[in-house]
Amino acid sequence: MDNGENGEQSQALKTALVYSASDPPVLILGPCGSGKSRVLAAAAYHILRDAGASRLPTRILLCSHHASADLFIEHYFGVIKNHPSRPWQEAVIRLVPYFRKDTGSYPLLYKTIGECAKLLRYECSKHIIVVTTYNTSFDLRSAVPDGYFTHILLDEAAQVSEPEALCPLSMATGNTRIILAGDTCQTRPVVLGDKAWTNGLGTSLFKRLYERYEEIGPQATSHISVLTTSYRCHKEILDLSLRLVYNSGLHPGVSQPPTHPLAPYPLVFVCSSLDPTPHSMGEDTNEGEASILMHQVARFVEPWPEEWGERDMATVCIMVSSRRQITVMRRQAAQYKGLDLNKATLTTTYGMLGCEFRALFIGTSEPTWENGESCNPTKSICDAYVFNTALTRAQSLVVAVGNPLALLHMESLYSLCKEKCWTEYLTQCLDHNTILTTPQLEEEWHRSGKHLLRQQLSSSSCLTTSIHS
Repeated sequence: MDNGENGEQSQALKTALVYSASDPPVLILGPCGSGKSRVLAAAAYHILRDAGASRLPTRILLCSHHASADLFIEHYFGVIKNHPSRPWQEAVIRLVPYFRKDTGSYPLLYKTIGECAKLLRYECSKHIIVVTTYNTSFDLRSAVPDGYFTHILLDEAAQVSEPEALCPLSMATGNTRIILAGDTCQTRPVVLGDKAWTNGLGTSLFKRLYERYEEIGPQATSHISVLTTSYRCHKEILDLSLRLVYNSGLHPGVSQPPTHPLAPYPLVFVCSSLDPTPHSMGEDTNEGEASILMHQVARFVEPWPEEWGERDMATVCIMVSSRRQITVMRRQAAQYKGLDLNKATLTTTYGMLGCEFRALFIGTSEPTWENGESCNPTKSICDAYVFNTALTRAQSLVVAVGNPLALLHMESLYSLCKEKCWTEYLTQCLDHNTILTTPQLEEEWHRSGKHLLRQQLSSSSCLTTSIHS
C-alpha cells in the first residue's frame, strides 16, 4: 500500500484493526467509490505485515463478487506479491471454482479448490490470504477445519443474501476476527419469490447488523466506520444519486473526472422510440435498440478524449437487461470495423458490482407484461438500488437509450421502490438539453414527442425520499 489513505479511510482502517475477535464484527459503510475495498485490502496488508513478528500463523479469507475478487489481485495483492524490490513472502491465492484462462496479470496466483487444498495444508503454519467469491468459499469447508482462518473479510456484503454471507462465516469460531464492508443503497440480494421477500431473505446480513448496532447505541456503533466521500463519479452523476437514494453527507472528491467534449453534462438520453402506447415486450431482445445503442457507443468512443488517458475499450461498459441481449449487442459490435467495440465490457443489470468504468451505455428496454410492467422487477433498471449501482459505475459519462415514454410508464407501475429514478434522470437531461433522437424520430420529437415527455414527467411523482437506512 502507498499509505495514501485519506482521513476517513485511515479512521476506518484503524477501526478495522483495533478490535479483537471477542468484539462484534466491524462494519465499513460507504457509497460507491469511497474506498471500501481499498480499506479492506489495506487491513489485510497491515494484519499480515504485523503478523510477521509472530510465531502464530495468520490466515485471511477475503470474499467478494467475481469481478471484485479479481480486482483485489490485479490492483493490490498481486502487485505486492510480485513487487520487484521487496516481494511479499506471504502466500496469496485467488481461489476459483474451475480452471480459467482470463487470469489477468498474475495467473500463477489462481488456484482451483484441489490445488488450493494442497497449498493450505502445506502452508498451514504460515501467513496466507485467500481471495475468492462467496459461493466458492463454501468449497473450503472440506479443505480446512473450522477456525482455520484467523480473519474473515467480506466485501460488498450488503449485496449478498444471508445464506451467501454464511458460506465463509460458517468457518468462523470465537477466535475469528470479522470485518464487513458494504453499501445499503446499491443492488440488494437477488431473491426470487414473494415468500422469500416476505420472510426477509432480501435483507442482507450487513444491513441487519447495521440496524441492530443502531438499536443498541454507541457501544455497538463504535464498530461502524462511515465513508462519505466518493472519488469515482463526476459531481453531476453523484448529485443525481445523492438526490435519489443517499440521505445526506455524501460528497465528491476534490478532483473531478473529465467529461466528454460531446457531452459536457455527463447524463444523456437517446430516444429509440416515442410510442406512448404500452404493449407487451415479452421477448428479452430488442434489435432496434441494440443498433442505436451501439451507434452511440461508436459516436462517443471514436473521438476518444485525451483527458481520458490511453484508449481502453474495457473501460467502456454496455449494460443491457439480459444475456440474450448481450448476444445481440455482440453482433452489432462486429459491424463496426476498426473501433474494437467488441472489446467493450458487456454486462447485465445484475452483473456490475465492484466494477468501475470511464463511460456507461445503458439499454433500458426489458421484458414487460401487457400493461407495460416489468416481468423481472428485482433486476429491473427501474429499481432504485439497481439504478444507483449502474449509474455510479461511471466516472465521466452515462448514455441511456430507449423509449422514454414506455420507461416512465414502467416506472410508474414499479412497486418495490418509491423513488422515480428515470423521472429525475430524464428531467435533468431535458433541463440540460441532452435528450437526443435518431434522425428518423427528429420530426416526431419536435412535433409531439417532447410535449408528451414533459407532460408525462409533470404527472410523475418525482420522489426523493431517501432509501438509506
